[in-house]
Formats: sequence, C-alpha cells, structure tokens
Amino acid sequence: LQEITEDNTWNTLQYASTRPLTVQTLSTGTTTALDFRMAALPRTAPVEKSWFSQVSFVGDSLTQGMQMYDTGLPGAMFCAYRGVGPNANVLGTDSDYTSFLTYYRLMLDMITQALPGTPVYVQSITPVRPEVAAKKGHEGLNRDRLCRINDELAAVALEKNCSFLNLWEVLADENGDLKAEYAQPDGYHLKPEGYTAWVDYLCSHTAG
Repeated sequence: LQEITEDNTWNTLQYASTRPLTVQTLSTGTTTALDFRMAALPRTAPVEKSWFSQVSFVGDSLTQGMQMYDTGLPGAMFCAYRGVGPNANVLGTDSDYTSFLTYYRLMLDMITQALPGTPVYVQSITPVRPEVAAKKGHEGLNRDRLCRINDELAAVALEKNCSFLNLWEVLADENGDLKAEYAQPDGYHLKPEGYTAWVDYLCSHTAG
C-alpha cells in the first residue's frame, strides 16, 4: 500500500475516466449528480473495534489522528501522513477538482489490482468549520463545494465497486458544518471526541 500511494509517477494523461453516474429527475428529464448521502452504505450490525485489526487505512493527516488517538483505531494498520495520495492539498485550490477525481480513480485501480478480492471502502471528505473557507489557500473548502466533491466521489466508489461511507452523518451539524465540539482550532482537524464518533460510525457500517 505504501508503494502504491507514495508513487508520484502516476501518468493520468492517457487515463480515460469513465462516465460519471447520474440520477435522472422525473419532472424535467434532466440529470443531476448522484447525492452522496444516497450512495452511502446503510447501517449494519455493529462490530467490535478488534474487527479493524485486519483493516488498512490509507489517508492524510485526518487519518493519522485515527492512528494516534486512543479514541481512534490504533490497532488497525495505516499508510497515513500529511498530503498522501490523490489529495496532495489540491482540494483547496483546484477549482474544478478534476485532477483529484482522476487520481482517486487511478489510486483505486492500483490498489484493487495489487490486492484482488480485497473489500475497499471510500470515505467521504469530512466537513469543516465555516470559517475555514475564509482562510487564504482554503477557499475551495466551503461546504457546498465539499458536498459536490463528495457527490462525485460517491459515484467513483460505485463505479469501482467500492463501498462508500458518509462521515457527515456523524461529524456534521444541522448546517452541514463540522460540529464545533469535534473541531480543532484550525477548523478541519478533529479532537479525540470526533474520532469517537467516526469510529462508532465505522463499526456500524461494514459490508458483508
């Protein structure tokens, strides 16, 4: 996994992305993007935290917290560090987030080819506090844009036969912002309490 996610020689120039999934409206006949909330894996019978001892997480600094905090899943395996994989801090500045989605598709292909038959879960981008988008270099991290990216990410997950997990169910408040009680001062990293909610969600959303 580390070799796959650290490889910065990915060639996306010849990588043809497939048609994004859409949902057709009945009233006008037009199509709209898939709502990521509808694509999420439904609630299942909960498992114990020990279930994750055979699970590997690939991610960035938010995923690092899952490894660092006792309220996370320190017993799982991790390939997580700042700026890993398809994100590489591009979401705050990439206006159309095409490169993010292209790299994400390619990363999923590389992982599934290297680990055939392994169940893969795609987790939604987590919500942030509303003041985050006001910071220079983070303008793209506004609530509405993150929802649109999650719509596309859910479609990619279904396209690649992966399970999609909607972390907003437990991390977002009624306005779609990261709950204040879970937010670190920077507005997007999580306090230990946030990982408690995240882990509870993961334990009750497993496929098979």
